[in-house]
Amino acid sequence: MADFPESTPEPSEPSPRPHRHELFNGSDYDLSLVSKDNIIFNVPSSTLRRSSNFFRSVFLLPQEAQRHSDPIKLFLDDDAWVVEAALRMVNGMPIQMEHFKSFDSLEPILHFCEKYDMHGPMSIIQLGMTRPELISNPFRLYTLACRYGWKEEITIAVNHALDHDITDPASVTRFGAIDFLDYAKLLSLVHRRRTQFERRLNDPVVFCGSNPTHTCRTCQQRVDDLTWLVMKSRLLRELEKHPSGRTICCESGDGFMQWPETTKAMTAQHCTRLLYSPEHTRNAVLDALKDLPTNLE
Repeated sequence: MADFPESTPEPSEPSPRPHRHELFNGSDYDLSLVSKDNIIFNVPSSTLRRSSNFFRSVFLLPQEAQRHSDPIKLFLDDDAWVVEAALRMVNGMPIQMEHFKSFDSLEPILHFCEKYDMHGPMSIIQLGMTRPELISNPFRLYTLACRYGWKEEITIAVNHALDHDITDPASVTRFGAIDFLDYAKLLSLVHRRRTQFERRLNDPVVFCGSNPTHTCRTCQQRVDDLTWLVMKSRLLRELEKHPSGRTICCESGDGFMQWPETTKAMTAQHCTRLLYSPEHTRNAVLDALKDLPTNLE
């Protein structure tokens, strides 16, 4: 039987040649950090000892033993732009604000700072988490804020996330790698808000439409139509889609009062007279929304 020639592996793409970063190329250094893409950052170890618990433990060797040795070289599993962003912060250099426009840029930097225990840069990043470009994606903001225990940012993220249907597949994917317990807390809040709102709408003391013995004030006939139930069903559906209640009250507070379901419910179907007070209904619904829980449990 003829022997088949051994297969030759395809040559891998060569790594870029190492070269020094122009901003971190001073002569007073005893540490070289080499990024994944072969960029060399020459930095004094004293800077990293002050800003990183990881590097502080690395340089616990006696100073006399290191004084006449060659600079230590550490190979990192991070891209150069990530290393540069972190080193800029620990050295008090201008921050690259373009990284604060996208979570795709911020997350690798946060991961780097977390990995090397750099609390200073992480605090700087935390201060920038509520920029408009980031708040526009409250799902990722919530995920990161929960991961790092940033309470104020969690509150901001929750308030904005409640404007959306968090169970919609399009919303779920935007959370990223969220811990299930954190997602479950948000689901629980939405459920509690919906349950409390429905309980208020069903209160016959607050809403006459929920009183089965309610009679028309004009003709004293017992009200027996479905218009109130239809309006109440629409209110609950809207709260499910937008748990903040944004589409119910709108900016003027008259949002739901313009719905055809509401207009029809206000008028008695048997005598076409005004059945419920629009002002009372509006205020009662808005009060019910204001009383809904906002805290995670």
